[in-house]
Amino acid sequence: DEGGAAEAEAEADGEVVTWESVKWKDGSRYEGLVKDGKCHIRGVLRYANGDRYEGEYKDNLMSGLGVYVWKNGAVYRGEWRENNMHGCGVKLIPKSGGGKRAGRGGHGGGAVDASLGLEGIVPQEGEWLEDGYVGDIMACSKYLSRKKAMDADFAAASARALALDGPHHRQHRQQQQQHQQQSKKEKGGGARRGQEAEGGERRRQRKNKKKELADGRGAGRPGGGQEHQQKENVFQAFFSRFAKKG
Repeated sequence: DEGGAAEAEAEADGEVVTWESVKWKDGSRYEGLVKDGKCHIRGVLRYANGDRYEGEYKDNLMSGLGVYVWKNGAVYRGEWRENNMHGCGVKLIPKSGGGKRAGRGGHGGGAVDASLGLEGIVPQEGEWLEDGYVGDIMACSKYLSRKKAMDADFAAASARALALDGPHHRQHRQQQQQHQQQSKKEKGGGARRGQEAEGGERRRQRKNKKKELADGRGAGRPGGGQEHQQKENVFQAFFSRFAKKG
C-alpha cells in the first residue's frame, strides 16, 4: 500500500485506532479506521474495478454489517463474516448478471441495462452462508433479512460519514468555509464603504445648502438673493427722501 500515514487518533471500546487513507498500487483505496495497520471497526473500501464496500470491519476483514455495491448495479445489504456474506441479508441482482466481488468468489459478471427497472431485479432475501445464498428460512426470514438490510444501511452511512470526516476532508471544508467567510466580509466591507461615502456626500450637500442660505444666496429663501438687494435699495432711497424733508 502507499501513503497510509495516520492522520487522527480515537478510542473506540477501549481500543486505540487511527483514521487513515490508504491507496494500493492497483488504485483501490480505503478510508476509515485502522488498528495496527489493519482496517478495523468501520470504513469505506473503493476497489479499482468500480466495486465498493461500506460498513464494519474486524482485523482487516469485512465483518459485522455492511453494504457491498458491484459496478454492474448489484448490491448486498446485510451481515458479513470474514469477508463473506454470512447471516441475514438482502441481495438485489440485475437479471442481466449477478455480482462477482473484486478478488473473491461470487455470482458471475454482467452489465446492467438501465431500462430494467424493478422488474429487471432478482431479489435474494434470507440467510447467507459463506458467501452462498441459503434461502428464506425460519432463522432468517424475509422480514428479518430486510431488517438486517436496514441496519446495514445505517452502518454504511456511518462509514461514509467517517470517511468524509477524515483530516483531509475536514481541512478542505475548513478552507471552503474560510473562503466563504472572507468573501462575505469583503462584500460587507464594500457595502459599508459605499454607504459611508454616500452619507458623507449627503452631509456635504446639507452643509453647503446651509451656508448658502446663511449668506442670502439661497434661491428658496424669502428675501434672499437679488430680491433682497432690490428691497434694500428701495428702502434706502425712501429713507433718504424722508430725511431731506425733515
